[in-house]
Amino acid sequence: MMEEGGAGALAGGGEKDTASTRSLSGSHFGAHHDSSSTELNVSIAEYDRKAASKESFFQDVHVEYLIISTSHDKASGSVTKRQVWHRYRDFELLRDYLVTIYPSLIVPPIAEKKVNLSWEAMGVDRFEAAFLDERLNALEVFLERITSHPILAQDRMIHLFLSEDADFRTEVVATNFQEKSDSRVKAVAALLRLKKSDKRFMDMKHYADTLEMSVHSILANHRALLDQQRAIYSLHSVYGRILSEWSGVEADLCDELQLSGGHVDSLADAMSGFSEEEETKFSQPMKEYALYGEGLRSVARHQMLLQYDLEQMEESLSVKAMSKSFIAHEPEDQMTFGRLAAKLLSGDGSKEARLQTVQREIDDLEGSSQKQVERLNTFTSSAMHELTRFQHQRDGDIRAFWIAYSKLQIRFLKKALSSWQNIQKSFK
Repeated sequence: MMEEGGAGALAGGGEKDTASTRSLSGSHFGAHHDSSSTELNVSIAEYDRKAASKESFFQDVHVEYLIISTSHDKASGSVTKRQVWHRYRDFELLRDYLVTIYPSLIVPPIAEKKVNLSWEAMGVDRFEAAFLDERLNALEVFLERITSHPILAQDRMIHLFLSEDADFRTEVVATNFQEKSDSRVKAVAALLRLKKSDKRFMDMKHYADTLEMSVHSILANHRALLDQQRAIYSLHSVYGRILSEWSGVEADLCDELQLSGGHVDSLADAMSGFSEEEETKFSQPMKEYALYGEGLRSVARHQMLLQYDLEQMEESLSVKAMSKSFIAHEPEDQMTFGRLAAKLLSGDGSKEARLQTVQREIDDLEGSSQKQVERLNTFTSSAMHELTRFQHQRDGDIRAFWIAYSKLQIRFLKKALSSWQNIQKSFK
């Protein structure tokens, strides 16, 4: 596990298909952002399947989400409520923008566009209610994270995203943020060619991989365990049916068998509710942290690119310094290739002119190098501060997930114990 803090830390419109609308306004994932003067509450009330065109053979059938934001100005007491529909791709665009504009921040992940985890992928339709319910909750968590982040929450694009009066996609594309995005190919090349890597960011990258792998393993094991529990308690329902049928032919044991069958049925039915609660309170929140791995790697990659650019500048400086030394020590009467090239290009191949030219180049490189050092130091400081914030968030969340999961297991075991105690009493 990484140490916390400081230098030691690791660092479109369409027609509404009312039949497919599913309200989830009671979700417990509602976002809340509280600044010194304004309190902002954000939630996703429902999702809706829409089709962009009825005339076209290939309809653009997609899902949109209704986002409701309520802003309360503490000073004036005024309340402003807005609602806006967004597609999944709008959430993707917003996150891509934030990752590019704030490279030192660990931008929260969004729900996956499709099920990619092997144990979940079998037979899942992207328009299934269960899949869309889960995605809605995950997108709502994403909104909660960014609207409560001390830096991200201030970005204009987030406020445009929540406003029904703004053309969010046009506005964000107009920033040309894509031109600033890091190339993964270049990042890999930088990692392979770095001469001096920062251990904090190498550790961050390693931790991201470990976090992703660990959470995936936990979720896979939890899915297998849950499937086995469901299978076991489905057999309990068979118990209940057999006991009920048997009670019809046993005059002396009729009441005992009938009561026992009812208790077993109750236990089997309870398992369905508990398993759904496990998905909501444990599996879905844990999955978010598997997706956080890419956010951590993105920060580490950007640092490596900055470090690589600095090393390239330093290497160019070294080459220019050697070139200056070579010019300074060459004989005045000797026609060298450098002197000939300078004479052909500028008309002045003298040693003094060439020394002046190379010195200007050195001065420019030194200035650029100094700016790159400052840029790298600023990025590192911001990234380490962000990592500390993330660690506190992670620790609190993971503790809360496991406490909720433990309480759920205790409740179910108490239910099972109570059922079997009642069965025991039935036969006394």
